[in-house]
Amino acid sequence: MFVVLPPESTPVTLNVISPTEGQIIPLDRLQVYGTLTGPSNTGVVVAGQLAWSNASDFSSRPIVLTPGAQAITVTATTLDGLTQTVTRNITVTPSIGADVTLRASQTGGYAPVGVQFQLATRLPALQTTISRVQIDYQGDGGFDTDSTAVPSNLSFNYDTAGAYIALARLSFDDSNPVTPLVVKDARYRIHVQTLAYARQTLWMFIF
Repeated sequence: MFVVLPPESTPVTLNVISPTEGQIIPLDRLQVYGTLTGPSNTGVVVAGQLAWSNASDFSSRPIVLTPGAQAITVTATTLDGLTQTVTRNITVTPSIGADVTLRASQTGGYAPVGVQFQLATRLPALQTTISRVQIDYQGDGGFDTDSTAVPSNLSFNYDTAGAYIALARLSFDDSNPVTPLVVKDARYRIHVQTLAYARQTLWMFIF
């Protein structure tokens, strides 16, 4: 299989989708992801750690954070040393905690790949039960899981390359038929590549 790579003259651009500027992070770790352009061997480093990347997207593994205000720096670098840097200023408050947290056994892999997910929940204030659990593993708007309780085994097989934003949506109920449900979301990006892309970029690097 032959993969068409971006030309070496492709300008380097970087866009951080998550986190947003000024975002309050209620956890002690954070996944950073976004989009980019550049030559095929452009590398992306997030907070000093190499991220999964291809010609159009990047995804970091969870970055361990310390409480308080801080800056997360993302840098894209070409083999020629051209760089593009984006900084997001965030405030980390792990003592608050999140009502819904979605994590995965791995951030990236080569298609086809099976990924295990972990979903952690707590009841928001005044809510008494979980009434609905919906999970969209591919981020395409269709829920692959739709149940009244958190399934014991959460996993999905990614058969084709892409940057997928898995979404977990939980509905909480206070047992009062008059009040609306409280809905909370959590996301995690899975970065799937093809071996053909890896081989082609390596070939371009050697020759």
